[in-house]
Amino acid sequence: MFIKIIEGIGSGQVREIVDYNGATKEAQIRSEWDTIPLAGSTYKIESSYYYIRYFNEGVDVKRQVVVYYFSGDSNVYVSWNALPPGGQTIEDDVLQEQLIGEYVTNLNFWGLRLINISIVLEKKNKKIDLETKIFTRNL
Repeated sequence: MFIKIIEGIGSGQVREIVDYNGATKEAQIRSEWDTIPLAGSTYKIESSYYYIRYFNEGVDVKRQVVVYYFSGDSNVYVSWNALPPGGQTIEDDVLQEQLIGEYVTNLNFWGLRLINISIVLEKKNKKIDLETKIFTRNL
């Protein structure tokens, strides 16, 4: 899940929650805040409508977590194909981007219920071909 500061000091910042202690109600985030939110800041924790995107950028494979919202309210996430109310547009925001792999020369995905993944890594004179299968219920 992600936490987004929506009002007050630190507004607009988003961080991934990596651990949560239910007894103390303390969350550990992946990276430090640029501006530390104060007690009066309002935050939002939501788990719906996160979209994961993997893509090639040169010889790197990256992973993005993307959300969509209507131009009238960036704090309410909607599905990617939602129809905006009159006069608004659907916008997107990248909550997180990570480098997943380097030296990738080929990456392919195919399938519906069973997703096949093929990746080729090359560096200097070495080449590795990897293939795997993932059931969509595990995503």
